[in-house]
Amino acid sequence: MKSKVLAILVFLLFISLITPVFAGGQRGYRVVVDQNKTITELIKEAKFDETTLPNDDIDGCFQNDEFPVSTKEVTIKFILFGEIGSKEVLERIKKMGYRPATPKEILTFAIKYPNKQRFYPIAIANPNWKGCRCPHYMFILSGDLKTRILNMKMFGYSEYPDDYRWAVVPLK
Repeated sequence: MKSKVLAILVFLLFISLITPVFAGGQRGYRVVVDQNKTITELIKEAKFDETTLPNDDIDGCFQNDEFPVSTKEVTIKFILFGEIGSKEVLERIKKMGYRPATPKEILTFAIKYPNKQRFYPIAIANPNWKGCRCPHYMFILSGDLKTRILNMKMFGYSEYPDDYRWAVVPLK
């Protein structure tokens, strides 16, 4: 009996490692993105306890009209791949029929759903956003029960932690 239970647990662990998992259910999380707000305004509105940004000119990195949002309302979903590299993240997201969420989309998510990042880190892959003057950065929302954190880190590490939830938007 114990060997059957162990075999089932090993099988489930194996499946979880090779299959992307959707967090937030199949429906995802709907947000209405205000393209007129700057990145700085959205960061302030999100009321993070800590931020790690590369410089003070964050709006200079991300111009207001340079992000591809087909409609004001988008549905953000999260995919858990396990340990994965930068190039593979982007390839798998695209192959699954999604695109990475943009900085404005993920910040709007953080405003509407402030407690989600307390349970697992949420990252957005950087596909070199059009017109972006900081083309190799990514946003990571994280935290714990007491703290909400926004990090902006270099995109392009060889491997990302297995607990990252990658924020994506369905391609229309």
